[in-house]
Amino acid sequence: MRMYDLIEKKKQGRSLTGQELDWMIAGFTEGAIPDYQMAAFLMAVCFQGMSEQETTAMTLAMARSGGQALHRRRGGQDHPDRCADGRRLRHPHR
Repeated sequence: MRMYDLIEKKKQGRSLTGQELDWMIAGFTEGAIPDYQMAAFLMAVCFQGMSEQETTAMTLAMARSGGQALHRRRGGQDHPDRCADGRRLRHPHR
């Protein structure tokens, strides 16, 4: 898969698959896809838009790309001071 091909596909108004969006977000967050290519993709999105499926897939790919906080439940055993991967969260308001 190449970022150039995904940019062209979006410029033509075609929808990207969840797999393509996962690959793109993973590549961008790992530094394999340069800023200027992501900017070109986002410009194509500005002109062509995204389907609801694309928006959902891209949102989920972005959510999976970083740490995820656990939320406290009443009486639950979750630890809200830790990410799902075990890293400690910083609380700016404490």
